[in-house]
Amino acid sequence: MRKIRGYYYYRLCTPKDLCGYFSKAEYQVSLRTKDRTHAMAHIRSTKSEVEKLFFTLRLNVLTPDQVRQTI
Repeated sequence: MRKIRGYYYYRLCTPKDLCGYFSKAEYQVSLRTKDRTHAMAHIRSTKSEVEKLFFTLRLNVLTPDQVRQTI
């Protein structure tokens, strides 16, 4: 977790097998809060959503347009 301009973000390294989908080596998602306590509460659900995204990308079930919308 990191704080940018007052807001907390969940971040993790982009898996090597999915680098073709992302422009950066690090994937980052806003937790949409400036409060650390709220950010910590949101991390578990955000982590789950990111893992679900990575799993879906690995299955290759999305069209290129769907991938762009998702990311």
